[in-house]
Amino acid sequence: MNKLPVIETTVKERPHNARLYKFIADPPTTTMQRLKGLTTGSLPTFVDAGSNFASSAITEDNWLLQASRLGKKLFFMGDDTWMQLFPDSFTKSWPFPSLNVKDLHTVDEGVLEHLVPEIKSGDWDVVIGHFLGVDHCGHRFGPYLPAIGDKLLQMNVMIQSVMAELE
Repeated sequence: MNKLPVIETTVKERPHNARLYKFIADPPTTTMQRLKGLTTGSLPTFVDAGSNFASSAITEDNWLLQASRLGKKLFFMGDDTWMQLFPDSFTKSWPFPSLNVKDLHTVDEGVLEHLVPEIKSGDWDVVIGHFLGVDHCGHRFGPYLPAIGDKLLQMNVMIQSVMAELE
């Protein structure tokens, strides 16, 4: 059963406002490696994968640095890896510890506490919410146990809330 119906519904009902693309990630997939790729445009390497647990600030040009230089207000909440990689980039931040894969809720609950209220404030240019529950659930239980469905349903509600607030 589809636990993220908001995606399919949005693509069908608002085809001019939504797109669905297939993404294939080559292993290894670590948070630091993926964030570096998303923010700098560079391709992740095996050397980056080894740095995941002791990440240092990204010094390459990246869109967070460029937005900061332009005086944009960047708000962040979620996986504390962002703070290690971009320590001076955020106007407001709520980092949460990310390496305990047995913890499916702390990071997600922290993001949920701040995400919609900060969007409502309108005092931002970029808001980043990095959830971990689905990832941790996959590592801990795999894709077929009830816990993953619960986390996906939680993310579905969150996506609906953010979409409603941005409309």
